Amino acid sequence: MRKLRKKQIDKITLMQDKKYKKEEEMKKFSKKVLKIYLLGIVFVFGIIFTVGKLSPSFKSTKYQYLKKNPTKQDIEDIFLTAQLNFKKYPEQSKKMLDEVIIYKPEASTYLANYYLEKGDNKNFEKWNLYGRQHNLIEAEYNLGVYYEQYRHNQEKAMEVYENILKKFEQGKVEHPSILMAINNLANIYDKRNKKVEAERLYKELEEKNDRDGIYNFAFFRRREGKYEEAEKLYKKAMNLGVPNAYKALAEMYEDLGRNSEAKALYDKEAENGDTKAMFILGMKYSDENNFEKAKKMFDMILQKDPKYTDALIEIGMLYKNQKNYKEAEKYYKKAISIKKTARYLTNLGVVYTLQLEENKAEKLYKEAIQMGGDGSEAAIYNLGILYYSNKRYKEAKKLLEEATNKGNLKAKEFLKEMEKTNE
Repeated sequence: MRKLRKKQIDKITLMQDKKYKKEEEMKKFSKKVLKIYLLGIVFVFGIIFTVGKLSPSFKSTKYQYLKKNPTKQDIEDIFLTAQLNFKKYPEQSKKMLDEVIIYKPEASTYLANYYLEKGDNKNFEKWNLYGRQHNLIEAEYNLGVYYEQYRHNQEKAMEVYENILKKFEQGKVEHPSILMAINNLANIYDKRNKKVEAERLYKELEEKNDRDGIYNFAFFRRREGKYEEAEKLYKKAMNLGVPNAYKALAEMYEDLGRNSEAKALYDKEAENGDTKAMFILGMKYSDENNFEKAKKMFDMILQKDPKYTDALIEIGMLYKNQKNYKEAEKYYKKAISIKKTARYLTNLGVVYTLQLEENKAEKLYKEAIQMGGDGSEAAIYNLGILYYSNKRYKEAKKLLEEATNKGNLKAKEFLKEMEKTNE
């Protein structure tokens, strides 16, 4: 039970972090790319007040085209307008970027992102390769991330990252993407058991005071069993503002049996208003059957964020465990009104089953199964049990077999009992 709850905590707390919200993979990567090249736009806002009046307006013309023999100022104006309007008017901006690309290689980063948004991987790769050929470090980094995370080609990703590292060590480039590339390269080395190379890069990142590098180095030391060093690195990462560093350190303390230190960390972060820490404490109190303390934590979360659906679900579970099904139903319904998921529907279905409102339960289980995703497997199992209790044995067996094939151990055990009964 404890392991299952730990997995649930890890899953839910990961979803709470804005950087890890579940989206379509390419949309998620698009945001990473945007963050990278937006760093390069900072200078634009520094000069906007001086060139703003010169920048072409989309109001005055449908598309802006470069005139023959454009001046340097013409090119800068068009490029600046495309940058500033890229999000709002992507199609018009793309036409401008197509025109200035021969003069401004930096436009390739925007064109790459345009095609990424369209799901056109071929052109995304093409324009990042173009940027790489023109020594644009952010384009080279984006290419490495693309090969690593979406083409799953570590060899190509390593080649890209190693080239960035080489340029950096030769003093040829300075860019925020460099440290990210070194981080990614160190992680690949670590996965490939190139421990010496990985350690060298992590140490370099620590010297640069790179917070992500320090956080990853802490994990590296922890896996080596060098807990004192890992502890120091986690604390350093916490001081630098890495969101999950305290949680990783607390988990390490728990693995080492230093539970009071782990709890002290969670308490401190909860007092500082960290909803993730509150949620973890709430789950732990719930596992200890401490209704009052668990509910207090979840209520604190809801005071900060009334739409925090997982807190609503957990309060519902607290009431369900106390057999207060009406209160549980109220919280489950509130969560579903904010965000409908298969897991939430299944939870409400269980409460209806326990209240013998089987028609309502059946409807919810079917909806959860149709929706798919997290919770749908439990819905298949629960509907199978519901049918079995109503002597709908063929339908029950079919559903329980389906749940078993999806890895549901309860369904597997129940099928064994059914076979024994039939014998």
